[in-house]
Amino acid sequence: MPLPHARIHTVRSAAMIVALFPILMMSGCWTFSIQPLFDGASDPDLIFDQSQVGSWGRVVDGCNLTLTIQANARAYDMTLAPGQGCKDDENKTTHYLAYLVKLDTHRYLDISPKQTDVCDLCFPAHTFAQLSLENNTFSVTPLDGDWLDKEIKEKKIVLTHVGGDGEVDITLNALPAEMKAFLRKYAEDADAFKASQRSVFTRK
Repeated sequence: MPLPHARIHTVRSAAMIVALFPILMMSGCWTFSIQPLFDGASDPDLIFDQSQVGSWGRVVDGCNLTLTIQANARAYDMTLAPGQGCKDDENKTTHYLAYLVKLDTHRYLDISPKQTDVCDLCFPAHTFAQLSLENNTFSVTPLDGDWLDKEIKEKKIVLTHVGGDGEVDITLNALPAEMKAFLRKYAEDADAFKASQRSVFTRK
């Protein structure tokens, strides 16, 4: 018997969150999207910055994390590895593919799990974060998922999405142009990108 649509969405959402779970240790309530932030390799907003390549460190509740970023054509291979002080359930190295998108004066990372970390029947979800790179620090601030869910459910923001019907959480399904327009509008909104949820890595 086929699974109901809501159930399928729940299963796939759970799987993609598991695949992205280690990156959630960075901080904050992250937003998930079915669509990427860029429209193919020729998207004029897709950029590459060699300066973010390297190793970066951060300590979360005594767990020493190392984020290693390597160039992969116009993308980045990102590896998040636990180290000293990490618990057994945190002791897993995970791999991500990231793209850098520049919208006006703001930069965003589009991060998705490597396909090998996603089950065969699950979609490789994307998550977005504002990026700041200065003074040997690599800072990412996620688009706040709780805020966005609330704004969409109260119809203050209109973005293409699935879920949010009381049974499953909202997952964005906005095409790149729609998502870019949204991010340009809310780039400096302190509720959309909360300073308290910013994760700061220091270059090793």
